[in-house]
Amino acid sequence: PASGLALLGDGTGSFSVLDPSVQGLWISTLDLASGPTGMDMTSVVQIGSDVYVSSGDTIDIFDMTSWRWAKPITGIGQDITAMASDGYVLYVATEDPVNLYEMDTSGNVLRIWGSGDLAQDHVVDLVWDDTGYLVASFSNEATVIDLATSSSNTYTWDIGIINDIATRSGIAYLASDTEGVLRIDL
Repeated sequence: PASGLALLGDGTGSFSVLDPSVQGLWISTLDLASGPTGMDMTSVVQIGSDVYVSSGDTIDIFDMTSWRWAKPITGIGQDITAMASDGYVLYVATEDPVNLYEMDTSGNVLRIWGSGDLAQDHVVDLVWDDTGYLVASFSNEATVIDLATSSSNTYTWDIGIINDIATRSGIAYLASDTEGVLRIDL
């Protein structure tokens, strides 16, 4: 060949460019493809041009401006069950033990709500409301967190599983298996 350059890849879509005429061989990295670290997606949130995708205990970040996967947020240590955002920070629900984290977009923890603040061990859904509340649903309960004071209130029903939550202007709507839609004035 006219050039002694070689590409060395490990299957991730990122290649090391090697040149035998250079001391140490390596001269640069060539990215041809990128992908998330996880296989199973549990929750997706968009903040600006970044899409945050949770899988296991990792949050992969897809940058829509460069159309590439960025460095993920790791080290959470617990499986993520749900995520929400106010457009600036991430709210991340985990299990074993159950926690809710408020994180900046780099993964730095700003606040934590633990099992004493929450209804049960597994968050089914998590939603942020524009009036400053976070609503977490559990199998037959919901916890409302006032983000201004960090206080929490739990609501319990004997209706089966609460599957989904939607909020709008200080009202939370919770979809149940047997009783239709429940309403909580936040």
